[in-house]
Order: sequence, then C-alpha cells, then structure tokens
Amino acid sequence: MKFYLLTDDADSLVGMRLAGIVGNIVHTKEEVLSQIKSAEKDDVGMVLITPGAASLCRSELTELKKLNKPL
Repeated sequence: MKFYLLTDDADSLVGMRLAGIVGNIVHTKEEVLSQIKSAEKDDVGMVLITPGAASLCRSELTELKKLNKPL
C-alpha cells in the first residue's frame, strides 16, 4: 500500500520523505482537491493530510469521508 502526504509545512514533508512517503506542499483549496484526485489515479492506499492542509477544504474532505470507498 502506498502512502501520500498533503501538507502545508515543508518540515512535515521532509520528515515523511525520510520515512519513504512521497507528497506535496499545498497552499490552496484547489491544490488539495487536485492532489487528492491525482492520488486516486496512482493507486495510493492512504492519503495523509496535515491539519493545516485539511483546514483549507474541510467541507470537501467531510464529503469524501462519506463516500463508500477508501480515502
């Protein structure tokens, strides 16, 4: 299973890369949503989202959690 990180903090990204987890730094709601959609295409098993990145699109993430598929 592949992990993917979405963060608004460069330190979090560096730490996760040391653990072998790839990801991106996001600063806008549109970036978060587009990265989630691209992660679905790349057979990612789990998307890790830091609180700062999650706060950019809280309502959309709540709707994604309601879907009957893994995020």
